[in-house]
Amino acid sequence: MKERIRIDTHAHTEASDGKHSLQSMIEKAIKEKFTVFSITNHLWYPNGNWETDLERIQEEFCHAERFIKEHATEIRVVPGAEITTSKWHLVLLGTDFDQLSRYLSHKENSFDLKNILPWAHDNGVLSIAAHPLAIRGFHSMSLKKLEEHAELLTGAEIHNGEFHRRMPHKLYELWHYEAKKQIGKLDLIPFTGSDAHRMKDIGMGTEVTVSGLIDENTPLIDILSFIRKGKNFIPIIPKK
Repeated sequence: MKERIRIDTHAHTEASDGKHSLQSMIEKAIKEKFTVFSITNHLWYPNGNWETDLERIQEEFCHAERFIKEHATEIRVVPGAEITTSKWHLVLLGTDFDQLSRYLSHKENSFDLKNILPWAHDNGVLSIAAHPLAIRGFHSMSLKKLEEHAELLTGAEIHNGEFHRRMPHKLYELWHYEAKKQIGKLDLIPFTGSDAHRMKDIGMGTEVTVSGLIDENTPLIDILSFIRKGKNFIPIIPKK
């Protein structure tokens, strides 16, 4: 069975650097008809306390699951986090937070891409380079980093809502063109993330054809597999 779904793999709440509550963000995602939605609050390193960040992220996800159950909605909120360093940002989807905590606590140089990407791959976690190939002032993976780690990356963003909102149109189009070209060459999945920090920013995302039905009973491992094996990734771009 083939199904066309809408996914947003990158958003933030007031528990991180967002402006609105978890409930408000989920309600807006429901209104925008997303099937899969992920709150990916920041896990800062080295200029932060990643243990505290991770506790907040895990608490947010538990709140999300309770909210969805209480309101009997079919939207699926996938556990996620945005690993945020001074050199690059990496979105992790499908994260088991206890496993992530153990990895970060016990693995030497755990925030190095050469370590965290194999960990994600081995644990079935989707890894997405957030806003790669960015201009100065935005922390993101360089082309060299993408090429070096393409074998273990799931995908990378070719559209990013925060860039879309903040950049002049021509500059944004130049970034998008280069990101799309290079990510296509590397055969990575082209994601579109809203990077929403406010309710009104939710709407950008990806339409994708998946090979099964996603509802409240679909196991997380199947949702991640459907996305990883999805076809025809089409950007959803609201008017600016």
